[in-house]
Amino acid sequence: MAIRAVSTNIHERLPIITNTAHCSRALAFVEQGNVFFGIGKTSPWEKETEEGFIPPEPDLDAENLEELVGLKKAERVSLVVPDENGGIEYAKQRFRTVSKEEGLRLKSRWVLIETTIYFEELPPVAYRQIGLFSRVTPVSGKENSNVLLPKDIKDIGILEVLNNRKPVTRQSDTKDTYIMIIEC
Repeated sequence: MAIRAVSTNIHERLPIITNTAHCSRALAFVEQGNVFFGIGKTSPWEKETEEGFIPPEPDLDAENLEELVGLKKAERVSLVVPDENGGIEYAKQRFRTVSKEEGLRLKSRWVLIETTIYFEELPPVAYRQIGLFSRVTPVSGKENSNVLLPKDIKDIGILEVLNNRKPVTRQSDTKDTYIMIIEC
């Protein structure tokens, strides 16, 4: 969700996006609802079997996951701020959740998104991509569904975050919890 300001006069300094504006975008993301995690890419990456394999860099122009398995609605979408004593650890940094009012006061620009996919909700397959989608439109009759298979999706919406990874296999008798913190 990067935003760039552009100036047409080469003698002017470029304008900036304020911390309050970043906070506004984070708050808008929290308030919009309709955010889903997706898993996909069931076929192997090229050279996946080679020793020292590293998945390819995600495509900045991607609009969907390759071989989409399905989507699960985010169960928690909250403003967070860095806090060395916070109860949430992500990417070797600690965070804590904050209210809308505290988030505005502290100019929070981070959003925590979390969900759990239970064993029966999506097929037990190996996957290699995780995505975060906003503005998803389900087909008629599935508007209140928390789990969407590809056939249940009218419009995939906006792929906000894409992560390519080594294969992860969902087991038929386990639940998988997904958590991301994004900076707006």
